[in-house]
Amino acid sequence: MLWASVRLSRPADDRIGRLAAGEVEHRRWCRSPNECRAFPTTIDRANSMPGVLAKEQRSGRTPHDGVTSRHLACATTQTKEAMEMPKVSRDSAPQRQDAGPVVDLRDELDGYTVIFTSLLEDIDATPLMKGLPDDRCQCPHWGCVISGKVTFRYADREEVFEAGDACYTPPGHVQVKNEPGTEFVTFSPTEELREAEAVMMKNVQAMQDGSTP
Repeated sequence: MLWASVRLSRPADDRIGRLAAGEVEHRRWCRSPNECRAFPTTIDRANSMPGVLAKEQRSGRTPHDGVTSRHLACATTQTKEAMEMPKVSRDSAPQRQDAGPVVDLRDELDGYTVIFTSLLEDIDATPLMKGLPDDRCQCPHWGCVISGKVTFRYADREEVFEAGDACYTPPGHVQVKNEPGTEFVTFSPTEELREAEAVMMKNVQAMQDGSTP
């Protein structure tokens, strides 16, 4: 959360005013007062300003110069943190789900589940959707087909995605066909995916028990 909470009344020296302005700008880049411990408060500097000014003048620098350098250092640190984006690969995915003809390698990244799926056989998932709204998956997926071909059916159409296609499957779909050996990666909202998979797992269990879902 951005914050700025510095206020001065009638600065005794214009240099103090510039110093305070620099601190306000600096603190807008900091998430908390303690994030940059090397940056003293305006009140502390104001109380000892004569000594601070003398020291800065001897070094050929002004207090504003010091504020700017610390400001830039703090901004650079936060920029590096922002660039460290979460990621996962097929080899680094910590979760593996092996259901015979379907193998999933997955991980959760910031509210989304990333799944690398391998379909070893042609699969019609229609029976697994029983019990979901309209008997169709209501979780949206974004992804890319790595190899093979897969077909999704909607209430009014079918869509076919092939190797190299980036794809989006909105709510209301069923995977009805694929080439054996098809592989794709998908990104799905974790909570919505969990709800859909809970129903699918119940149907899988019912089929294994010999009953019709």
